[in-house]
Amino acid sequence: MQFQQSLEAEQARFIHRSVPLAVIGGLLAVCLTVVVFRDVVPTRLLYWWLGAFLLLTAARVPGWIRFRGVQFGPETSRRWLREATVASLASGLLWGIGALFLYPEGQLLYQYTFVVTLIFMAVACLFSYGPHFPTFAAFFLPAIVPGIVGMAVQGGTPQNAVAVGLVMIAMVLLWSRHSLNVLFTRSWYLRFENLELIDQLTVQKNDAVAANTAKTRFLAAASHDLRQPIHALNLYLGAFSQIRLTPETTSILAKVRQCALIMDEMFRTLLDVSKLDAGAVQPRISVFPLGPIFARIKVEFEPQARAKSLELRVLRCSAFAKSDSGMVERVLRNLVSNAVRYTDHGRIVLGCKRHNGSLRICVYDTGVGIDAREQSMVFEEFYQAGNQVR
Repeated sequence: MQFQQSLEAEQARFIHRSVPLAVIGGLLAVCLTVVVFRDVVPTRLLYWWLGAFLLLTAARVPGWIRFRGVQFGPETSRRWLREATVASLASGLLWGIGALFLYPEGQLLYQYTFVVTLIFMAVACLFSYGPHFPTFAAFFLPAIVPGIVGMAVQGGTPQNAVAVGLVMIAMVLLWSRHSLNVLFTRSWYLRFENLELIDQLTVQKNDAVAANTAKTRFLAAASHDLRQPIHALNLYLGAFSQIRLTPETTSILAKVRQCALIMDEMFRTLLDVSKLDAGAVQPRISVFPLGPIFARIKVEFEPQARAKSLELRVLRCSAFAKSDSGMVERVLRNLVSNAVRYTDHGRIVLGCKRHNGSLRICVYDTGVGIDAREQSMVFEEFYQAGNQVR
């Protein structure tokens, strides 16, 4: 039902756009016919015929103007198509009436001229009204059928041959109209289907964006309350260090504290990313030296590296950068922390170098690395290569 209404609206728009050219072209053909036939046909009949077309044109123009600025909905489309069909029928009948006096007896050349004019009008009707069969048939049949009969009743062999040829041309035009209508209908169907899919995708996208925004805003707003239990857990685990425990219990406690620290760090990262997604964190751009940041990172992570028998080398860097110093330091701390955690032997190097007019900060390590199949996935939100706790 929805598709049928949309198809009718498209047919109405198409025919409405075609009316000016069809009316002007048809009136021009009538005027040329009157000029050509005025010496072989009674002028009174020609002028009455021309006057009828002028009245029809004058009647069609206001109707076309009335529908010019309207939105073609279901009811409006049907009303316009009915008016267009009636007007097309009136035009077809006038051309059919022309067959009564535009076949001058014994004037074979003029008879052929009128047949050619009818064929021209039928082809024009095909392209102007083809997508809507009632409007097309309302002109085509009243105009062509009397033309065929009028030629056949002349009685001569040439006239009969032309009448047969006109019948064949009419059949070809009818078949062409069917094929053209199928083409129009399929193209419009695909267009409506694509528009419907676009609407569905837009709704789904908006729902997904709204859900994601609500999630990130919730996490960003609840960051303090969510961090409190993990912070308390670390305090309680730290209190166990003041109690004398067996070596086995101490080993288990160390692993529990390591898991708690990793969980705290991952949770902190999750909340930071949520704040970024929610727009709760705004970068503060400034020019700052990288040396002090490198120094703080060395002081923080050198004991951890030494505890794992790793060499942490922090190269001197006298360069300045233009960015958010807090975000840059947080990124570097995360990179060095991961390097220490996932490197079992060897060394870790932090340094900077100039590259193509910009500054590149590098963290190298001799750790386990990332499998080639997972390298494109590590940039997904909260993805951890190997899913290991170290």
